[in-house]
Amino acid sequence: MTRTEYLAELEKELRQLPKKDFQEAMDYFTEYFDEAGPENEADLIAELGTPQEAASDILANVIGKEDFQSNKFFKRPRSGKEIALLVGLILMASPVLFLVAGVLLGLLLAAIALLIGLAGFVIAMIILIACLLLTGFLLSVAAIIIAFVTLGESLTIFNSSWPAMTMGFGGFFAAIGGGVLIFLLSLYLTKLYGRGLMAFGKWLSNSLKNLWNKRKWRKSHEY
Repeated sequence: MTRTEYLAELEKELRQLPKKDFQEAMDYFTEYFDEAGPENEADLIAELGTPQEAASDILANVIGKEDFQSNKFFKRPRSGKEIALLVGLILMASPVLFLVAGVLLGLLLAAIALLIGLAGFVIAMIILIACLLLTGFLLSVAAIIIAFVTLGESLTIFNSSWPAMTMGFGGFFAAIGGGVLIFLLSLYLTKLYGRGLMAFGKWLSNSLKNLWNKRKWRKSHEY
């Protein structure tokens, strides 16, 4: 589904809204797509859900606000019996409310701990991969140094031992080849690592931006 198709379907679903709310909702989603850009269009649609789901959230917010504002219970003064009954119900429900509040608080703390742990794991993996790549570069440098040391040793025995000198030259070329190979491999993996970091940063930035925009829009429609 393209942006145009999505907005057209959403427009049909929101026609029952008051004109002002309808226009605000359509302007919000249009601006939302503009900020995301054509390259993130598919991801944004997947995040928002179907037009029917997005419209359902909007209708629930707007209609819920109207119902609350028009509720007669809040428009007339309460009698003493009603107040006493309300206080009694609150006192009777207190243990249950405390239990529910405790469970919700526990779930919230668990979710926060999970997010912190996940963030720590991601950071640790980023640092670990960077250390491995640095180790690869250091190994390539060490291999090249060993190659030249081996070459120097071979030249010192040039006249005394031909087989030893031949082995030294072989070790030199093997170390040089291994060092260059490790260096090129580390360089290639570093490029992939950099691209991956950029993609992850872009995804994280877009996700936070979309989350903030959703929160801002919903807050503007709260009663």
